[in-house]
Amino acid sequence: MKLPSLCLLSALAVGLSLSSCSTSETESNGTSAGVGGTAGGSTGGTGGTAGTGGAGGDILPDPTEVCDGLDNDANGTVDEGCSCTSSATQPCYPAPHAPPEGCRWGEQTCESSTWSVCSDATLPPDGEETCCTALDGTPVHPLFDAFLLAYPPSNMPGSVAEVTAFAPEANGQGMVWTQVNPGNELVDDLNGGVIIANIEAGRAMARAAAESSMPVGATVEHVVEPAVTIQDLGGSCDAAPSGVGWGWGSLLYQTADEAVEELVYLYVGLCSAGDVEAFYYSEEPLLICPPPVVPR
Repeated sequence: MKLPSLCLLSALAVGLSLSSCSTSETESNGTSAGVGGTAGGSTGGTGGTAGTGGAGGDILPDPTEVCDGLDNDANGTVDEGCSCTSSATQPCYPAPHAPPEGCRWGEQTCESSTWSVCSDATLPPDGEETCCTALDGTPVHPLFDAFLLAYPPSNMPGSVAEVTAFAPEANGQGMVWTQVNPGNELVDDLNGGVIIANIEAGRAMARAAAESSMPVGATVEHVVEPAVTIQDLGGSCDAAPSGVGWGWGSLLYQTADEAVEELVYLYVGLCSAGDVEAFYYSEEPLLICPPPVVPR
């Protein structure tokens, strides 16, 4: 290290101008002060460049907390003050309630600590209250319509053997045969021995069997039951078939998870050497409206 000259020291001590010292000595002092700046933090002459080295040490944390799942400001708390974590997602629906029947949840993403606009949700059509119109206006019963189309009166059973072998099916959907009971409650002098009220009572029993197959928590939303049909077969109830009657029905029910499904049921009563009764209901329900889907 080069020491300051005697002229410089004297001038500094008595408060004289440094101009009284030679130019070379002044420049030398600047270099020395620059070296001193490295050690003591002072800046002089060209020593400012050397003094920059004094800023070394640990890098401080970013004082701004960003909602990214990290502790940016190193205070021991992650994402404080954030309403959500960057890139996180959650289900949403653009209304102050859950999606109506048949409608689908949407999804929103956390962007800059704020949830984005809800996207991909499905809304009911204009003028409708649900995305599934099965329960709006005149409720639809597509499985019921298919069975009626497949089994007009000409396709219904007209003998004991036909009743016991009857296995209705439509659109790939079969029906469970619940029971065939002999009895005499259908016998009457009118309508070939078949009583309308008894056909209706038998259909009510078939409906009860269908309802017992509904999942736990399901509720019946709509039922359709057309007038029962009776055919006089011209025989005698004590011998040949004298009459046959049947009654179709269909119900829509809503499950606990808000799906809408349909069950069809049927009762057939035949008067021939006594009575033969058959009770049926859908082997599997038909899904009309799926439950709302919550995105993961």
